[in-house]
Amino acid sequence: MASELEQAKSLHHQSRETSWTDRMLLELKKLRDPRIVVQSSHERLTGADMDWHFVRRDGQRHIHLAVQAKILHYTKPRTPDRYDDLAYPERSGKQSRQLVNYARKRVREGIATYPLYLFYNPASATNWPLLTSPGITLASGFRIAHHLNTSFRMSRDRKVALEATEFETIEPLMFLLSDIFCCEIADVPDPDNVAFALGNLEDEMHAITINGPRVPTPGASELVPQDIKVIVDRLRDDVSASVDFEGGDGLPLKRPRVIFVSGDR
Repeated sequence: MASELEQAKSLHHQSRETSWTDRMLLELKKLRDPRIVVQSSHERLTGADMDWHFVRRDGQRHIHLAVQAKILHYTKPRTPDRYDDLAYPERSGKQSRQLVNYARKRVREGIATYPLYLFYNPASATNWPLLTSPGITLASGFRIAHHLNTSFRMSRDRKVALEATEFETIEPLMFLLSDIFCCEIADVPDPDNVAFALGNLEDEMHAITINGPRVPTPGASELVPQDIKVIVDRLRDDVSASVDFEGGDGLPLKRPRVIFVSGDR
């Protein structure tokens, strides 16, 4: 992904995050792994544009990552590479606050939820080692929201500063997909393993951050959303779970979600 984005950059072609998200979802579908369910669902407006659910096959443990994707804008000459839409809308940062507020609300309701930013970057964005390509990087939604809010409060024009959306400014908050997906025990990470990894990353970030946000300790929970339970039950009964979900609140917004089911097949 990083190399292809680099090629697009050399051709002065600005890709859109939706294109790369669609491609990532297609690659997951091509795995044809029954433990990875890719579908669309009608969901309320939460500040996320994709949802990742990690759930045990027995339906007893679950964590939801509410994901907002952004792509690096790299075609403007003589300007630093920026995530132009990071402070959406109109450089207010409102979307990031909505994402965090949604996650906090769900946690209060007993549904383990963690806000996450996913960034698409060309290879030349940074000098990261080859084996840790920055094609896709992640960051805590809590820390991104705090970063944008700090810039917003300090500005005279009541807008997030452009510098706050530059790659070099955001990079210290980033980590890799492998930090939560690579597991020595199982191919599909267990919800508690995902929560543990996120907790470790938050601890590492807290150690190097001055005046950072108060971040709830990530954790999986026994309370699993009913529609996710239905999918897990279908998998246990060897029934396809790849169809789109049309239930829930019946709200019109439709967005992709991926359900990672861990445990014995």
